[in-house]
Parts: sequence; C-alpha cells; structure tokens
Amino acid sequence: MTKKTDHLEQELQGSDKAELIAMIKLMLQQHPDLSWVLQASQPVGGKPVQVVHSHLYRQQIETAVSAAAEHYRDRAYREAVGNTLATVQAVVDEFARKANYPAALALYEVLVEEAIKHYFTIDTGYLLFTPVLCSCIDGLDSCVAEAGKNQEMRLRAFKGLFDIYCFSLASSPDLGEDIPDLLVGNSTHKERQILAAWVRDELTRFASSTEAANKEYDQLLRRLEQEALPI
Repeated sequence: MTKKTDHLEQELQGSDKAELIAMIKLMLQQHPDLSWVLQASQPVGGKPVQVVHSHLYRQQIETAVSAAAEHYRDRAYREAVGNTLATVQAVVDEFARKANYPAALALYEVLVEEAIKHYFTIDTGYLLFTPVLCSCIDGLDSCVAEAGKNQEMRLRAFKGLFDIYCFSLASSPDLGEDIPDLLVGNSTHKERQILAAWVRDELTRFASSTEAANKEYDQLLRRLEQEALPI
C-alpha cells in the first residue's frame, strides 16, 4: 500500500458507522456505477466470506471489455479494462493473503475464464490478459497446495491450470510451459487419472490440432499415465 492509501484507511477506521454510510451514499451519488461493490464479497479481516458473488466481478470485466471493443480507437477504454482487472486481482490477492482460498479460487476461475474468452477481443489484449493468466497460474497452484484433502477444490484449481495450458497450446501465447510439472507433480494417483482423462478428451475434440500441440498433449498424457500406475 502507498502512504496515501494507508492514511485513508486510518481515517476510515476512525469513522463511525453513520459517517461511513453517509460517505458511501455521497460516493454512489457521484459514481452510481460503483453500486455493485456493495453486493460484492470483500476480504475483511476476522469475517470469513462464505459465499463469493463472483458473477458481479465477471460482469464488471465483461462490461469493461465490451466498452473497449466498441470504442476500440479510444485508449481510455482499454485502460479501464486494465483497471478493472487490477481491481479484481487486488481482491483475489487479499483473499489469498487472508488464507481464504475457497474465495480466492472462485475469483481465479473468473479471471481465467474471462482472460481466455477475451484475449483477442480488443487490440493489445495480450498486454492486459497475459499478466493476469500468469498470476492465476501461481494463484491456482497455491489453491491446490492449501486445499488439503478438499478434492472438489483441488480439481477446480487443476482445471483452471489445465484450461490455461490448453489455451496456450491453441493460441501460442507461451503461458503453459510450467503447467505440466504442476499438474503431474502436485496431483495424487487418483487425480492423475482424472487429469489424464481431460487430456484424452482434448486430443479427441481437437484431433486436427497442430502437430506441436498434439505432441505436447501426448507427452503430458504419458507422464500422467506413468505416474498413475499402481506401485
């Protein structure tokens, strides 16, 4: 945080409830588009978030991207996309910092899906979305590590990593170089069987894919099947 942000946070902490409500109402009068923040889940210390309204964050990204695509000649709209992505990343990073990994995972999933979906939607989109996907790789790997025995959470995190890997092979943004090691190295025997099935599905669905991509899938499949063999 910057010193200015620290000072602002101290001032807000010193305000009572009535003062905070008054400030929020005034801000919303000036910027009604921020009303979604009131409904969105926020990483507040000492108050674990049980339900993450991830659709609200998704809507913000979709709205910003649509505006940038419509006003493709106006750099300000592309900057707005970057600001929106940075806001969501800041929230997910704070969830992770507070060890609320289920909440973080829900937003990592949004970032991965939206980044892949809109990677080529706007000019220089790769400059905006590549750092997001790189950050998500690290974040999803942390979610796998922190999920413990939560099988559903682990598989969701693996699926996010696998989606980035598939996108990398299909679109050549050179993002998935480390993902095979993460998938093979961090998965259990049972999980490797599931991951291997995902790879087979990709090979079946995209049989006409490039030779290089098929080779990468084949190599990953062999590693997963070898590690999944019973001892």
